[in-house]
Amino acid sequence: MKNWLRLTLVVATVGGGFAGFSMTAAAIFSPQSHGSTTLFYALIAALYLFVLISGLVFIHNPARTTPILIAMVIQIPVVSSPIIVYQFAAGLLVVVAVNLSDPGVSGTIRFGYQCQLFFLQATSWSAGINIFAAVLAVLLLKQPRKTKTEQLVATAPPLNNESR
Repeated sequence: MKNWLRLTLVVATVGGGFAGFSMTAAAIFSPQSHGSTTLFYALIAALYLFVLISGLVFIHNPARTTPILIAMVIQIPVVSSPIIVYQFAAGLLVVVAVNLSDPGVSGTIRFGYQCQLFFLQATSWSAGINIFAAVLAVLLLKQPRKTKTEQLVATAPPLNNESR
């Protein structure tokens, strides 16, 4: 895997996951948080914690790409409708969306973290993708996979034939 891709994945997941988790955790313990709001913040904090942990697992073993791939995939869709509004990003958000209610294309760029999850709101219909997360997911999928034997050989400690 290219160094720039590996480092980009680490910064996006560990940095974005930590920023999102810490800010969401702070919201959980704020005086304004109660009942269903606390439950909502706990769900979002769990998502950011998953992104953070997937990055840490990837740092520890770059061959374990499934968690980081899932972390990227959950950041790709951006949906807005009267039924559900969903947007989740850790690291960088680069969205291109098509407004279906009032035809047009819009874009958004945000660095850090972004989360929206609403049900049954009076919002317009639009759909989009987080291009940053989609590109990282595709690049990650294109990386050559190592066999189990290659992974074991790569992570095995070196043999030391010197006697003490």
